[in-house]
Amino acid sequence: MNASHRHYSGVLVGADPARLEQALAALDALDGVEVYRIDAESARLVVVLESDDRDGQERLFRTLAALPEVRSADLAYHWIDTEPGADLSEKGAP
Repeated sequence: MNASHRHYSGVLVGADPARLEQALAALDALDGVEVYRIDAESARLVVVLESDDRDGQERLFRTLAALPEVRSADLAYHWIDTEPGADLSEKGAP
């Protein structure tokens, strides 16, 4: 795989409702992980993973899924950006 590629994944995370704040703090502490949306009522989160390669995606996913505050983690989407830094608004990226 070309080193200039970036991998992105969308993950639906179900957090323990009683530990939602701890889950958010734990996710925030992980490099390459961004909490994109929060539904506090259901303790569900949309999380974006970003890494240089597929192995990095797998490591991030396993780390996230193993957090004690996380009840479930489901991969919803994976995308490989072959032109990092390009203006995606002109390319019609997802």
